Amino acid sequence: MKRNFSLQASPTDNALWQQTLSGNQQAFGHLYLRFQPALKRYAQRLTGDSELIEDAIHDLFLTVWQSRQSLNATAPAGYYLANSLRNLIVRRLAKKQTVLEGPEEDALCAPSSEEDYLNGEEARLRTAYVDQIMGQLSPRQQEALRLHYFEAKSHQEIRTIMKISSQSLYNVLWRSLKTLRTLHAA
Repeated sequence: MKRNFSLQASPTDNALWQQTLSGNQQAFGHLYLRFQPALKRYAQRLTGDSELIEDAIHDLFLTVWQSRQSLNATAPAGYYLANSLRNLIVRRLAKKQTVLEGPEEDALCAPSSEEDYLNGEEARLRTAYVDQIMGQLSPRQQEALRLHYFEAKSHQEIRTIMKISSQSLYNVLWRSLKTLRTLHAA
């Protein structure tokens, strides 16, 4: 099997994904061989800990196999695997950081209702702030950012959805981010 270092799934990759979710062990093996190098390269941008990367990739595929019956067969395989791997690495890095810092007295106690309220209020304020500055963008800029960052769509998928050229998409995303930085700095 030719090695492809892209996370963008081809029709063959999507067929392997569907066969894997149906319980085909050979397809699962091919899926692993197909995406492991690309996932490793992606993970190296998140952390330099090669041991953590290898463990996370193996655990990701183990989880895929164990929970294959409940996974979405129509989800693009590469993006599903990349998002899952990123979440797994982020959780492990956070856990590792907590262990390095050591337990604090507050960490041993359950959070109080006041802390819960303050955390919820802080999250609500952050969401309101993001909504406020996003609301100052044009509908086209909002759609491009939503598709790219919140729905993890590829540039090709976004171009198809928005019916725009590659250059137009890059321009919209660049101007959107530039505007957000300006609004955030103000």
